[in-house]
Amino acid sequence: MKISFDLQLRKGDFYLAAKADLPADSVTAIVGHSGAGKSTLLRCLAGLEKTALGSIQVGEEAWLKEGHSLAPHFRRIGYVFQHAALFHHLSVAQNLNYARKRSLDGELFPLEEIAQVTRIQHLLERNPQSLSGGERQRVAIARAIASNPQILFLDEPLSAVDETARSQLLDELERIFRSFQIPALYVTHNLVEAARLSSHALRLENGRITSNAVTRQVLTPTQIADGSDPFSIVEIRSRRDLPEEGLAELDTAIGPLLVSAANLPRELPKCILIRGRDVGLSLSLLPETSILNQISATVRSVHEHSASQVLVQLSCQGGTLYALVTRRSAQRLLLAPQRPVYALVKSVTLQAEA
Repeated sequence: MKISFDLQLRKGDFYLAAKADLPADSVTAIVGHSGAGKSTLLRCLAGLEKTALGSIQVGEEAWLKEGHSLAPHFRRIGYVFQHAALFHHLSVAQNLNYARKRSLDGELFPLEEIAQVTRIQHLLERNPQSLSGGERQRVAIARAIASNPQILFLDEPLSAVDETARSQLLDELERIFRSFQIPALYVTHNLVEAARLSSHALRLENGRITSNAVTRQVLTPTQIADGSDPFSIVEIRSRRDLPEEGLAELDTAIGPLLVSAANLPRELPKCILIRGRDVGLSLSLLPETSILNQISATVRSVHEHSASQVLVQLSCQGGTLYALVTRRSAQRLLLAPQRPVYALVKSVTLQAEA
């Protein structure tokens, strides 16, 4: 199944003209600058923008075409907004039951399972007004799943919570997507969120789609000129546990990487995320260092990043890795295309999909 749309919408001086085919079997991130039209596109797909024109096809079902617009409540969307839109006169359990009563036909996830996976069992009798921001968002996600959606729409669900809650919710969203296998469109301005959660990505600029491909292609650091912290998305091929050391060796596209086994989920993700700031460079192996991962690499290119830093694109066994280093370091190491180096990988972050 796929989602195909060709949409036009004018709102004041803003004009959305977006056409794309998206996979409807995984998580697709919708990224772009503030005001690019990310939330507007999601609202058009949900049927919340009544003046939107064009077409929307989801699998065999037409949500929008000339002379026909399927009502939002028939589109089987579980919608999670930036601010949790919960009913304050109902308890958490009653919010979930309200969503369940409005669900359409299809196999339902048990409410007990939803509460367990989203970790809100201890909140069921509470009133939403007594919850923290992170707790409210977990309940909002649980309520969206309880409605038995065909697809989840999440509009910057982590942007209104503090940094601690954001980190916890990001981990939980990874687990939720794995557990329920519900396809999702995920709007975010945070590229790390997009990289960790999605397998496909769509980039919007001024109401137009400029990129629509697998996440690691859309979020290539050399194509991102918004000052974001650059990172690499690296494919995992297999793992080998080293129980006596508490480590696991991952066979990846850039070579073997040692990581803490305690941080690996039972179901290994297909990719890892490595931030550019967590990659150092050396002209030789460093035997007397605590950094375990030292990968033979060749400089492919050097790009301007800021007044004090450059982004170095590396080839590692056929894979690609990015390192963010100071201009002074780049000059001292004489970094240029074809220069052999060693990439010192200080830490990695797991990615849910890709």
